[in-house]
Amino acid sequence: MSGLKCDVAGYAPSKILSSLFFAVATLFLFSESVSLKGKQLVLLGQTNKYVSLANKHVPELCAFTVCIDLNKTEDSVENGTAFSYDISSPSTVYEVELALFARNSRLQMFLLGRHIDLREHITAYKMHQICCVWDGRKRLLELFWDGRKLVNKTLSDIPHSCLRPNGMLVMGHLHKNYDGKPILESSFVGILHYFQMWNYVRGEQEIKRCDDGNEVSWRGNYWSLNGVRIEDAHHQRCGTEESTSVFPPITPPDPTATVFSVTFYSFQMNFSMACEPPRTCDRYDAKKLATNWFKKQLDNSEFVVTNHYIKATRYSSKAIVKATSDQGTLEIMLKLQNTLCGDYTEDQLSMSVKQKDTNVNSFDPESCPKQTVQSNYKGIYTWPKTVPPDVMTLPCETNQELRATRACLISIKTEKAYWRRQNVTACPLLQGLPNNIMDLKNVTITEENAEEVADHILSLLSVSDPSKDEIEVLMSKLTDIANCEEISLTLARKVLQIINIFMEDKIKLQDVQVVLNKILRLTEQIGFKMDFSGRNESIVLPRLALAVLRPDPMNFQGVAFGIVSYTLETNPQLSIHATPFTDVQASIYLPRILKNYLGPQSFEGEVFMGIQFTFFGAPSLFEDNSLKNKLLNTYVVGASIENKSVQGLKEPLSIVLHHRSPHVDNATVHCVFWDFSRNDGLGGWNTSGCEIKHTDRIYTICSCNHLTHFGVLLDLSRTPLSDADEWVLTLVTYVGCGISSIFLGLALLVYLSIDKVREDHPSKILINVSFALLVLNLVFLLNSWLAAFQKHGLCITAAAALHYFLLSAFTWMGLEAINMYYALVRVLNTYIPHYMLRFAIAGWGIPAVIVIVVLTINKDFYGTEFALRSVDGPSMLFCWIQDNWVFYISVVGYFILVFLINVSMFVTVLWQIRVMKANSPRPGKNWSQEFLLDLKRVTSLTFLLGLTWGFAFFAWGPMKTVCMYIFAICNSLQGFFIFVFYCLMKENVRKQCQVHFCCGKFRLSNFYWTSSTTMLGCHPQTFEREQSCHSLKSFKSCTTGSTSNGSESLPEASPDVGVETE
Repeated sequence: MSGLKCDVAGYAPSKILSSLFFAVATLFLFSESVSLKGKQLVLLGQTNKYVSLANKHVPELCAFTVCIDLNKTEDSVENGTAFSYDISSPSTVYEVELALFARNSRLQMFLLGRHIDLREHITAYKMHQICCVWDGRKRLLELFWDGRKLVNKTLSDIPHSCLRPNGMLVMGHLHKNYDGKPILESSFVGILHYFQMWNYVRGEQEIKRCDDGNEVSWRGNYWSLNGVRIEDAHHQRCGTEESTSVFPPITPPDPTATVFSVTFYSFQMNFSMACEPPRTCDRYDAKKLATNWFKKQLDNSEFVVTNHYIKATRYSSKAIVKATSDQGTLEIMLKLQNTLCGDYTEDQLSMSVKQKDTNVNSFDPESCPKQTVQSNYKGIYTWPKTVPPDVMTLPCETNQELRATRACLISIKTEKAYWRRQNVTACPLLQGLPNNIMDLKNVTITEENAEEVADHILSLLSVSDPSKDEIEVLMSKLTDIANCEEISLTLARKVLQIINIFMEDKIKLQDVQVVLNKILRLTEQIGFKMDFSGRNESIVLPRLALAVLRPDPMNFQGVAFGIVSYTLETNPQLSIHATPFTDVQASIYLPRILKNYLGPQSFEGEVFMGIQFTFFGAPSLFEDNSLKNKLLNTYVVGASIENKSVQGLKEPLSIVLHHRSPHVDNATVHCVFWDFSRNDGLGGWNTSGCEIKHTDRIYTICSCNHLTHFGVLLDLSRTPLSDADEWVLTLVTYVGCGISSIFLGLALLVYLSIDKVREDHPSKILINVSFALLVLNLVFLLNSWLAAFQKHGLCITAAAALHYFLLSAFTWMGLEAINMYYALVRVLNTYIPHYMLRFAIAGWGIPAVIVIVVLTINKDFYGTEFALRSVDGPSMLFCWIQDNWVFYISVVGYFILVFLINVSMFVTVLWQIRVMKANSPRPGKNWSQEFLLDLKRVTSLTFLLGLTWGFAFFAWGPMKTVCMYIFAICNSLQGFFIFVFYCLMKENVRKQCQVHFCCGKFRLSNFYWTSSTTMLGCHPQTFEREQSCHSLKSFKSCTTGSTSNGSESLPEASPDVGVETE
């Protein structure tokens, strides 16, 4: 074995040398561009992220074959486009050159400007291979679906027979090419893999092979990823690298051609790395820089590097290089030595290699031996002797058209060939899985069938919702999957998709709560075991987000995980920072002290401990019914370190949790963590080790000295009312408001449809009072329903409307009292022009001014709060004023003012009635009749002036419950009592209803209506009475009015007084 050496110098002094790296690297570099056969694209339907063809132009193609593998991962998303190709033209997005897409989950395509419905239903959670073959000469279209010919059709009316050149190819979207800029529509949600394009017609057997396209192949240097995430896909069909032809079959090679030999070399070097301040370098920077350095220097057809690994214990970097050359060993070694020395800069990282400290040696890796591997679920496979680096394929035992794969690699340590574990994921099971969830308990989970079982469970859950027993079986199977040695990122995503389904509203809450501890442990286990490269990886689902990091302990200064935004309609937006978050839905900051839990401080990435963050967007699962009058008012966020129990931290971690509904001022909250041992092992909330660092209406900051799952509880126990009393009061209130709404509507119908009953001021004021109360009741009845949408703007609108009409009702009640004062006390001494116009401006304008002022100061004074908590756990949301001072000033203070006016007018009116009765006694009335009449009069005025609202002043101490019941009954039925006293019991209105609304013997054929009928105490028996009435009638047009509620009147009373005597 021969060797050559060269040295490596330090980096330029203008840079800050942050660390000296000596790494062991074994890199896969191929003679052609790096293939993405081992990768797949994960598309989430985001229009700002797409994949387009770069540095490659598609020529004019009159015959072509296009293949792609796709997996739709959201069953609810029925539309999406796998790929589209279009040239710049004025046509619409629906006239592209070539596209494959789904509409209503049916496969369709555009071909040369024509739309074709392929009529195949695309099922979710299953990978499909689709190939489109076009022969322009014959105008023949063939389409293959999972190897089966789906379409064989001649298109004689196609506009043109050739695919036009120099267009834009976009993956994951239907697009229109406008001067090189894509306008995107119909985004795909799922996984795309192995897109290939050939410039000829491929046969049915050829498209089943894992050949690379000769026009466009699955290669990274062909594509601009534009933010789309890539993940490993070695388990997919054609998901591993292998030597294949990219051209149509060719003639045998020329025997006079140069003969190339294959030899292997180990290359070692020292290199120094520097980075721009304030950035610090770590193992991942070294790995990235070394990898890209080898790619840049060995990007040709002569050299291939076969493995990749970084290590720093011996301060050296080593690569295994495969050389295909007609030169001798010494010449190749010298060429490698010269090629891999120099300077390299990327982003803020730099490295420098000089020819004095490299070592190149030749060696023989030998071959991977012939080996037979038996799979209990996929069959027996015999792998032939193979020269590395290569990937062998064998037909699946159950389906000869599908392939099992196995890679033969070279060990970086022994420099000998070895077999990797066989990949039979693409092969069907020898025996199908049961179509009943309960029967899955008899299925044994292994690495070979884990993904099939996960796919099968997702398929079963898309058909029906699981029962409690079925959830137990599914959790058992998911735990078995989590116990597998290797868990790919794709498999981890599928397991978490199943857990996400458990959190959906359609699943019975109690059935999932009993397995919540298992769900939390399973999520943690899956996160730490899933395979990924780089610093971190994340999986985001509608109700669940998970992120795993493996930071370098040498440079760990703390890390923060945050959910920047989240609603029920959108997936969580996850972010990871080096510093704490401020304005987020939920976040956890882990301090620097946790570096002691992350493993030894070296570049051995395999011994770095992982940090996992989780977010759960289904807080109802975490309801702890053992905690009375406490409600979880935040989402749940958790953190853990792999294989470590973190307790008693001297420097606690900081948790920021945004309240789902803003708290009222001075609300009592508790920072809590999920204790797995509480409630007989079902789990529950515990406050130990957690303290409140800050809290306000919007969010709470907690400080905890351990790692687990965290939340914030809102204390609802400040009221002495029991849960049962609260729900009875709620029921009474809603039923009463519903009844009042009906009768207020009837009252308005009567007064608005009969002209004669609304001629005077009292009737007009009654109409306004009734309308304000009607809308107030309706807004109240709809409030909780609107709050359930959890739309902040909608809730502000509902709360402001409720506030406005409550103040309007109070105001019109006060105006009614003022009207009585003018009518009874100052009958002939006051003239007020535009009397009702002034009342209308005051009745509707003053509340509007108050609400506008509140909104102007801060619209967030309105918002969502918890109205009550039921015995079973669910809570009722309500849109109302959130700030105590605003409530006390704009509602309580305003009501007290109106209430004092109304009470004063109430006492004054009753006193005036007593005086008038004393001055004009009515013979023939006994005591009981007088008492009943006085009772009716007092009751009607009590409800009309809203005096029943005064029971709120007595709702404290031992009488609180009783007063609350009286308050709820009287005020929710206020509209009903107004209808009774001022429609049913008012003779004039009752008789007019008989004239206009009754028929048959109930109809009055002739009822004489005069103004005196509504005037209390006016009877035309004598000249004096007529004169009195005349004066009162003339006064009615310029004075105030109130509503009469009886058929008889008080002598010499004003015509607009709302009371009666006999």
